[in-house]
Amino acid sequence: MTILVPLDTSDVSTTAVGHAEHLARALGEDLLLVTVADAATTRSVESPETGRAAQRVWEERRGARLPGASAPSRIPHSDPSGPHPVEILEANLARAAETITGIDVAIDVIAGDDAADAIVTRADRPDVSMVVLATHGRTGLQRWPMGSVAERVVRSATVPVHVVPAPWRQRPTTPPAD
Repeated sequence: MTILVPLDTSDVSTTAVGHAEHLARALGEDLLLVTVADAATTRSVESPETGRAAQRVWEERRGARLPGASAPSRIPHSDPSGPHPVEILEANLARAAETITGIDVAIDVIAGDDAADAIVTRADRPDVSMVVLATHGRTGLQRWPMGSVAERVVRSATVPVHVVPAPWRQRPTTPPAD
C-alpha cells in the first residue's frame, strides 16, 4: 500500500514529508509524492520571480526521473524555450524524494483544474491507504478565494487523511523522559 503526499511549490507543503516518512516506516508502506499541475501551480513555476529558482531546480535534476514520473506533454506549456512546467514540478518532487531513504518513493505530476479534486481522485485508487498533507493555516480573506485544499480533501477523501499544521502553528515538542 502507499501513502499519498501532495506537495505544492511552497516550503510549507514539504513539512508533511517527514510525517509521511515516519508513518510509512511504522506501517511498512511506500510513499507517492504528487503535485497537481493546475493553472496556478503551472503559472508559479513559469512566473519571472519564481521561474529562475524553479529553473535552477530543474537544471540540477535534469535527466533524473523517478518511477511514476508523468509525461510532460499532459500540461500546456507557454514558453517552449525553457523547461516544461511538468519537468520543473517533477524536479521539485524528486528533490523532496531524495531526502527519504530506506522507503520506496514514487513521484507523479497530476493534471487537474482543482487541486483538492485531483488529490481525492488519486487517493481513491486502490493502492492508496492514506493521505498526508500540510495545511498553510490561512484564515479569513486569505482563505476565501480558493478555500482550503486540505479541508476539502479531509471532507471528500475515502481514506484517512493526516493533516500537518504549518510550522508556525505547530506546538513545540519535547522528547519523552527516559
